[in-house]
Amino acid sequence: MNNLSRNSVIGMSLFFAMALNLPAQTGHQNSPALKRRPPAQAAPKDVPGADSDLAFLQDSPPIVPPPLRLVVDAGVPLRVMLRKSVPAKKVGQSIQAFTTEPIYSFDRVVIPKDTEVDGHITELVSPSKMKRTAAYLNADFSPHRAVQVEFDTLILKDGTRMPLRTKVVPDLGPVIRLETNPQKNGAVHRARGLLSQQWHLLISQIKPSAAWQHAKQFAWSEWPYHKQRIAAGTVFDAELEQPLEFGSAAIAAEEMGAMGQLPAVNNEAYARLATPLSSATAHLGTPVSAVLTRPVFSPDRKLLLPVGTELQGMVVHAEPARRMHRNGQLHFTLQRVQLPLSTPQPVEMALEGIEVAKSSHIKLDSEGDTSVAGDKESRVLRTALSVAIATSTMRTDEDRGTIDQGGDPGKTSVAGGSGFKLIGFALGIGLQSRAFGQVMGFVGAGESVYFHFITRGNNLVLPKDTPIEVSFGQHRRPAGS
Repeated sequence: MNNLSRNSVIGMSLFFAMALNLPAQTGHQNSPALKRRPPAQAAPKDVPGADSDLAFLQDSPPIVPPPLRLVVDAGVPLRVMLRKSVPAKKVGQSIQAFTTEPIYSFDRVVIPKDTEVDGHITELVSPSKMKRTAAYLNADFSPHRAVQVEFDTLILKDGTRMPLRTKVVPDLGPVIRLETNPQKNGAVHRARGLLSQQWHLLISQIKPSAAWQHAKQFAWSEWPYHKQRIAAGTVFDAELEQPLEFGSAAIAAEEMGAMGQLPAVNNEAYARLATPLSSATAHLGTPVSAVLTRPVFSPDRKLLLPVGTELQGMVVHAEPARRMHRNGQLHFTLQRVQLPLSTPQPVEMALEGIEVAKSSHIKLDSEGDTSVAGDKESRVLRTALSVAIATSTMRTDEDRGTIDQGGDPGKTSVAGGSGFKLIGFALGIGLQSRAFGQVMGFVGAGESVYFHFITRGNNLVLPKDTPIEVSFGQHRRPAGS
């Protein structure tokens, strides 16, 4: 169990099962040990003390459930984000982040959204010699060190500081939320939405401010050296290595009477993947597990599914990345809900949304299929430009019947830049050699063709703790189709 003590959940489940005189949902409701007790027969009036016994039972106080300990267990991730860029200078440097979503224990928030989490840089790992050499040949002298961080303090809204011990996985960078929009998945609506999205994107790209911003970003990326920074919007998943205690809370018995019942159709729930998935290793039937990160309530605010409830399913379609730059695909479904002390209950669920890193280029279609988006237009344009630069160096410059062996300095420098960026550009201007321009031009064209069309595509990877959103009572197509 996550987000609360498993023993607490088991104890509460048993208590309310007995208090409400209901059988625990174990899938063996016909077992003699779990049958309802027969109603007590009225005591005969002539039995001495019968009236006093009934009066004692009627005057006895109602059963009060024990207080529930609010605990966030070890292994639960805190998803935090940097709001400001942080220069990566040295080990021990402090960093400040904020939680991107609330953290629940059982059925209530214990860590609100936007809670401050402080930490520090623990290690700066330099790249290998091969990677450094390749960067130097491309005129890139920036550090490119892998930054490892740790978060050690949680600061609540009232100023309370709680020490943390966390294990931080490599940063995800900026993230993006993808949605299927199932309520409006008609063909006309999707076409209109796509046209509107493309139109607004085009307008935003041709604005003077956007053009100037792109120009600055391009110039900054091509500059031979720039200081390393952890960009604003970078997201980290900090897994707790020790549980966090938040006291206890009393829960009324009537609020728990519906626990274990399945939500209504179209009721949405938030969860996170408990098993990592990759199109390179997944296959039909690979088990998938997720856990609820927020409780699910009925319309009258009765608790149905507490935080930590397990959602079970499997992979129904997976294709690994292949040659000719074909990217991976993956589709999974969740089909069962399991509470403590119960067998899994079958229920239809549909994937409504997922939060992934922007750099993963993952897309989600209206059917819930995830795949890696291929930027075919950009690859074609870049390759065509590289080939055009290479072929331009083959044309000879003649003046009064003589061939200029130095070639056009402009073509030579551009070809050098195509091969080795700034260093090739500078050598092209300095050497003014037509042979050098031809070699560099075809090196750049060959690299472009290989990396854009021949090499293997990208596999689709969904790391552990990836946030997802599901809805109950919907399956857009049968599992395994």
